[in-house]
Amino acid sequence: RRVLFRSNRKVVAAQLENQGYVILTADSGEAALEIVDQQMPDLILLDAMMPGISGFDVAEILKSEQRTANIPIIMITALGSSESRISALANGVEEFLTKPVAREELVMRIRNLLKLKKFQDDLSTYSNELEVQVAERAKALNDANMQLDEAQKRLLQSDKMAALGQLAAGVAHEIK
Repeated sequence: RRVLFRSNRKVVAAQLENQGYVILTADSGEAALEIVDQQMPDLILLDAMMPGISGFDVAEILKSEQRTANIPIIMITALGSSESRISALANGVEEFLTKPVAREELVMRIRNLLKLKKFQDDLSTYSNELEVQVAERAKALNDANMQLDEAQKRLLQSDKMAALGQLAAGVAHEIK
């Protein structure tokens, strides 16, 4: 369970490490994107106000890319306006918390989002496995249909040959 974030890093990192989470930190939006590129986190804690690219932009970039779109993002910020909240949610952020955040609340929200992500990942895995099984069964059915078509063609050919044999026998009988 890896978590990437930038928000009162040392305090929050210590609290989350005590909960058993592996923490990766970034000093800027660009650094966060580089870390995500190198080592995919299970969840991202993000500050709205960061040097360089803002947290809003980082969230938008991550949610626009297929490989990172399903990573849950919790934005923690001192910006408490409804415009900030709406902007974060519009950019795909799953949770928006204003500072100061109670440690217990943060841990519960992380735990809930990680459970949800696990269910989504499991569903995706099962869906992929089901697609493979369906493709295998469709191929087997197609092969069986082709064998059936070949058997029908051989049977039809055999019936034609039998009818031709009977016709030839009848003609030979009439000639005798």
